[in-house]
Amino acid sequence: MTLSTTPSASPITGPFPLPATEFAAVGSSADVPEECWRDILELWLSWNETHDQVQARMFKAGENLHELECLLDRADEMRFEAVRRSKALLATKTRRAG
Repeated sequence: MTLSTTPSASPITGPFPLPATEFAAVGSSADVPEECWRDILELWLSWNETHDQVQARMFKAGENLHELECLLDRADEMRFEAVRRSKALLATKTRRAG
């Protein structure tokens, strides 16, 4: 994945892979679908790759600092969403185990 100079072509401008209500239907006796695990892991990996690429560009001469700031803001949104979904998934697993 390469970062583009146009925000609309950036790999992190698209929607997150799961809706916010994904875990609402998962009850204490239901199994968490494998796609939930996969989507959360893919979100974390996308965040990690984007974060690494932005950090590598931060100190290069001639970089557009406003663009980098926007990309970092979007990467933070991805991280916050990944943390929220991870916590929800772990809470679901804890409820089932308890």
